Amino acid sequence: MGLEKTDYCSYMLRLWRDGAAAPWRASLEAPGRAATQMFPDLEALFDFLRAQTGDDQAADPATLDLQIGSSNQWENDQ
Repeated sequence: MGLEKTDYCSYMLRLWRDGAAAPWRASLEAPGRAATQMFPDLEALFDFLRAQTGDDQAADPATLDLQIGSSNQWENDQ
């Protein structure tokens, strides 16, 4: 995508998988740009975001509050 490092980034994120046993895939689209960046798995997405933000340290999974795929918090709140 070739975005410059900045203190603010905005993307439209899409997540999907091709079945319950398939890995999650992702795409990011930056507003005002025609290009869409595709990712074969979540780790590739996270690597890209770390590079864009200058945060090259991997997150410790034990400290994450969000468990992807466990439930949809928005649906539970309504």
